[in-house]
Amino acid sequence: MNNSEFPAAPVWRRLAALLYDSFILLAISFLYGAAATFMGAAAGWHQADYQPMFQHWAFTLGWVLVLAIFYIWFWHKSGQTIGMRTWRLKLVDDGNPNITPRWRLCALRALVSPPLIVLGGVGYWYGLIDKQRRCLHDRCSHTRVIEVAKER
Repeated sequence: MNNSEFPAAPVWRRLAALLYDSFILLAISFLYGAAATFMGAAAGWHQADYQPMFQHWAFTLGWVLVLAIFYIWFWHKSGQTIGMRTWRLKLVDDGNPNITPRWRLCALRALVSPPLIVLGGVGYWYGLIDKQRRCLHDRCSHTRVIEVAKER
């Protein structure tokens, strides 16, 4: 099938899906913090030691990895996170829109997206001027976000 048969997702729908996913990410963050606190307590840390734990680089790295794994898993498994499914969006391989991206491309996208969001959303701003409506993280990871037809 031709890429023109799959309409590119507009930026506003992508941002809406990101907002939906942020609620899931918040819940995952709470679970991660609880698990880290529980493991710290099991290891014999005292209550005074809990606050420095949250400032440690290993805790932050683990948290970022857990959130990245959420996206990588869903993108590779079905091409859709929960928010993307709600807004009828799907991540596909740029070369073949009939398949979900490979693990490597999903990981690359998860690596590139956060800095572009932190830099004022420059990746999404790029999507507003791109003729194919591809965001910067789409181009970097050789993927596309397309609209999925409504199920009947």
